[in-house]
Formats: sequence, C-alpha cells, structure tokens
Amino acid sequence: ATNIASRLADALATTPGAAGVKANTQAALLGSGEGTRLRVRALQVDIPLNPGFANDLVCVDDHPNPIVIDNLTIRIVGPTRANLEDLRDKWTTWLDNNDHAIASADPDFLSNSDKSIPNLSSIMVHAEADGKSVLLTGDGRSDHLLEGLDTAGLLDANGNMHVDVLKVPHHGSNRNATKTFFKRVTAETYVISANYHPDNPDLSTLIWIVESAKEQGRTITIKATNPVNTLAKLEDEYPAADYGYTLERMPGHYHYWRHILAP
Repeated sequence: ATNIASRLADALATTPGAAGVKANTQAALLGSGEGTRLRVRALQVDIPLNPGFANDLVCVDDHPNPIVIDNLTIRIVGPTRANLEDLRDKWTTWLDNNDHAIASADPDFLSNSDKSIPNLSSIMVHAEADGKSVLLTGDGRSDHLLEGLDTAGLLDANGNMHVDVLKVPHHGSNRNATKTFFKRVTAETYVISANYHPDNPDLSTLIWIVESAKEQGRTITIKATNPVNTLAKLEDEYPAADYGYTLERMPGHYHYWRHILAP
C-alpha cells in the first residue's frame, strides 16, 4: 500500500501547480475516516507504523502467536497474507486503468477512489482478559475471518469457537457474513455498531443470528447502536420469547448522527 500511495503522490507532484501536494496526498488515497487521518498524521511526525510487523503490515500469517499485555491477551486473526496480496493486485489494476485521471490531480476523483476498488482489508482481533473474550471483526468478511481464526489456532477440533462478545462484521451487512458463520462462531452478546445508516443492520443478518442461537439452544443478547426499522421487523417476525434473545438499543444514537450528518 505504501508503494501505491507513493506512486499516486509522484503522479500528482508532476502536475502544473502541484507543488507541496505530495505531503498531503495520502489523506485522499486510502479513503476517509479516523483511521486514515491517524495514519497520515503519524507519517507527518515520523511515528513508526505497526512496529513489529513485516513491511509495516498487520497480518495473521506473520504474527499468529498471542501478544500479552498484563492480563490482556491479543491475537491477530485477520487479514491474511492472501487478503493483502489480492488487495495489492486490485489496487495495481485500478492504478493502471486510471493513470490519466490520477495525473489530472482531480481531488474529487482521488477522494472517491475507495468507491472504485475494494476497501482495505480490516484488521481483526481476538482479545481475552480475566476469563472473558471478545472478537473484533471490523469490516471483514466472515470467510476471511474463519481463515484467520484457523491460522491463529483459535478454532476447536470441529472448526468452531465461542466468545463472550462478538462485534458483528461491517455494521451487520449480509454481504459480510452467512448463517453458517454464526453457527460456527458463537457468542453470548452480539454488538452491532451500525453507524447512522437506517438500513444497518440487514434483517437477514439478524435472522441468521437468532435462528442459529435457537437451533443450538443458546440464549443471547443483541446490542444495537441505533433504533432502526430492521430491529422492529426482527421482533415482529421472530419474537424474542420464541427465539430466546434479548434485544437492546442504545437510545438516541441514530437521531444524533442524523443531526450531525444532515446537509
């Protein structure tokens, strides 16, 4: 990713009137959000990125062993090296197909580049402390996550695992998980961080979670960050009393973000 960013920055720096643009180019290259801003600011003040990982890339293949900090044990479970190599190939193809637009130094084109290619592979983490465990999945895909869990040696003999808390991948999108995943990776509590979008989480994702738990005889809690229509539909079509789940909403979150992000 660093070589790709440099290639884009070099293309911009050769355009008329582009003096000084290279130092700030990475803010537009890798999408928006807190993570990108943190990375760019770290580079600007020479703070090392991901020390201890080969090529500054967090990868489960290169660090399958646990990291222990006092009572906390952390295992990287994604992305895999194959995920990153696939991402690199797609980035290179995108660059080859968009050389002219890159050279134009169009800031709108660059800032929207993450819409034309796949998002960067999420860093996924399994953490344990004082007998409790949590699986943080970012925006990763469940098949990639299962590969990473296997590489890290966290799956049992049947290829399954259980945690106390599972952060549901990608705001509960049904494109990032399957019912099979929720049958293999189980939890006491499912947390769905659904940002401000009224369609997150997907109803099918919620159904997969509660159906899998019922079929396995488990009682679960679902915690959602905002009260959206799909949660109400779940309660109507899959009553909590019949399916053995508790649904908790964080009040006010959805309306707060609608206010902040309104044009």
